[in-house]
Amino acid sequence: MGSLVLYTSWAGSSWGFGSPPALGLLAMSGLLAIGFSVQERRASEPIIELSLLRMRAIWPPLLTTCVFGFGNLSIAILLPLFTIVVSGSSAIEAGLGLMPLTFGLFASALVVGRLAAATQRYRRYVVRGLVLYIIGLALLSTMGPETPRLVFWFYSLLLGLGSGTISPMVIASLQNAVHERYLGLASSLPGFSRAVAQTIGTSILGAFLGLRIVQHLETLATPLMAAGESLDQFIKSPDAIRALAEPLQSAVVESYRMAFSETFSVMIGIMALSLCAACFIRDTRIE
Repeated sequence: MGSLVLYTSWAGSSWGFGSPPALGLLAMSGLLAIGFSVQERRASEPIIELSLLRMRAIWPPLLTTCVFGFGNLSIAILLPLFTIVVSGSSAIEAGLGLMPLTFGLFASALVVGRLAAATQRYRRYVVRGLVLYIIGLALLSTMGPETPRLVFWFYSLLLGLGSGTISPMVIASLQNAVHERYLGLASSLPGFSRAVAQTIGTSILGAFLGLRIVQHLETLATPLMAAGESLDQFIKSPDAIRALAEPLQSAVVESYRMAFSETFSVMIGIMALSLCAACFIRDTRIE
């Protein structure tokens, strides 16, 4: 997994996606994954019991949290960056914008955890949480510089309420689907797979956002730039954007807004895949 994370981090920035070093990392990742799988099948006490992954009650929640993790961590990076560049907020205000998300996450995890413990139903809460998260992303994709702060906080709250239901329900679903000897694995495997997916997803979505920002800047801002000005100053420094005169400043802000909107739309597609996997979760309990 380490070589795959390095590929997603370095390819497209330090190296080209199809350059020999990048392809070497990708090939190494594949070979190591095959070697790990072979070793786990031979080991008397494997780290990951691969036979569990073939169980009908195991792979849907595991796939759900893995795909969700692919896009979820990026939101904690995109939201503050959006408020700083597009809304013109300070770094402190951008950080405060994550408070509704955090509050929603803990509140929904607490409430849904109690409901699920009483009903032994997990799929319904995962599906509803993902639907709520997708609605929040769809609303975020419509934001602009004029969006009121309270509206932005409400969208952030929706993301937190949706996200808070997913992780605990997935773990509980896995724990109730396996025998006691696999409880430790059922508890740790979602966190491991989600962490890897988050690292890879953040790299890929960050690269996508960067590419779209550059493309929109070239289309909207370049015709308005004075001779000798470079696009790099608009990418590396939010302060440089605030110091621009009109209409160049509006063109740069609009370039960022469009890139963020497109990135949120891509995340909606990712969450839709997670929602499809969640529909196959079984409310199974092994006594």
